[in-house]
Amino acid sequence: MVDFLAGHDPRIMGPVQTADPSRQAASRLDLAVGINFASEAGHRVGLEYAIPVAQDLAGPQLGVDQQLMLGFQYTF
Repeated sequence: MVDFLAGHDPRIMGPVQTADPSRQAASRLDLAVGINFASEAGHRVGLEYAIPVAQDLAGPQLGVDQQLMLGFQYTF
C-alpha cells in the first residue's frame, strides 16, 4: 500500500479539521449571575445566566454568545 500523504501525523485519525490536535485549544472567561430557590422539603431550583468576557479559540470551534442554565436538585 502506498502512502500518498507527505508529513502524515498519526495523531490525526479523520479527514476533518477538528481532528487536528493543534486546532482544539480554547480558553474562555465568563461573567455569571445566578439565583437559587430552595424549599424546606429539600427541593432546590437554580437559574444562572453567563456571558463570555474573553474567549480565545485556536481552531474551528464555535464561540459562545451567552448561556442560560437551569438546574434542579433534591436532597434527602
